[in-house]
Amino acid sequence: MNAIQEAPVRDISPSSCSLAPLFAEIMRQGQIEFTDWYELMTAPLEHPFSTIDEDILTRLIYGVHRGIVKIVEKP
Repeated sequence: MNAIQEAPVRDISPSSCSLAPLFAEIMRQGQIEFTDWYELMTAPLEHPFSTIDEDILTRLIYGVHRGIVKIVEKP
């Protein structure tokens, strides 16, 4: 048996990782609109996120902090 066969498989359903497509689009573009950014930053107060979604938010915050992702106003 190789390492891939021995590793446990995680079941990731679309509902458990709802921010993944948004994260991919933001990273592809290198920017996020201010209104979207504000919604993401205030959403955890209203609805708790899964740990996967929390990781995505952490990566977005890191990207903005390091200048990888720019916050822009609507055109």
